[in-house]
Order: sequence, then structure tokens, then C-alpha cells
Amino acid sequence: MCNKHKQGNVFHNAKALFMKVKDIYEFETNRNNELDKYKIRFFREGTWWRAYEWSAYLSHNFPNGLDENKKLLVTKKHYKELNADLVVVGLQLKSFEKYFPNIKIDDNSLYYRLFI
Repeated sequence: MCNKHKQGNVFHNAKALFMKVKDIYEFETNRNNELDKYKIRFFREGTWWRAYEWSAYLSHNFPNGLDENKKLLVTKKHYKELNADLVVVGLQLKSFEKYFPNIKIDDNSLYYRLFI
């Protein structure tokens, strides 16, 4: 974790329209500045929250004190509309406390960013 970019482990609420996986992929791969490199972006999909590509990597490696075998499971999923495989992690709202201690979020948004 980079202390230079840590901003209090707070999820910031952003109103977002439903994003297609193509848009999420572009969003994740176009991290243009230094601050963007330390943001974990979760996207709501039904009752699940998912992070893709770099956000998936950051969320798997979040310093939460869990053993390696108990961290978020990173999976590779093929998306036809991209004709590509993406790295994804997913969790339900009730699991956030386990993986991201002391971070409170609500279930009323479609998108959250975590600054680390």
C-alpha cells in the first residue's frame, strides 16, 4: 500500500449508470495518472460487487491480515463482447467487512471506489 495515496480507507459513492463490460474494461485499462493506480473500483451486478483487472489485483492484495488462501479469489472470465478474458473478483455486500475491515458501505449504489 502506498501511504502517499491513502485517503482514509473510505468508499466513495458515485452515481453511475449500468456499465457494460466493454465500458468497465476501458475504464480499468485507462488509468492515466498516479492516483488512479491506487483505486479499487467495484461495480454492482445484482447482489454481487465485482472488481475487474487492476482493481481485482488490488482487492486481492489488500492488506487485510488474511492468509493468502483466505483472500478474495481471483478468477479469469471470458467475455464474448470483448473476445477477451478478464480477471475478476466478486463478493457480496455482507462480505465486505471480512475483506475490507472498518469500511462501511451501503447497498444503494451501483459503483464504489476504494482509495488505498
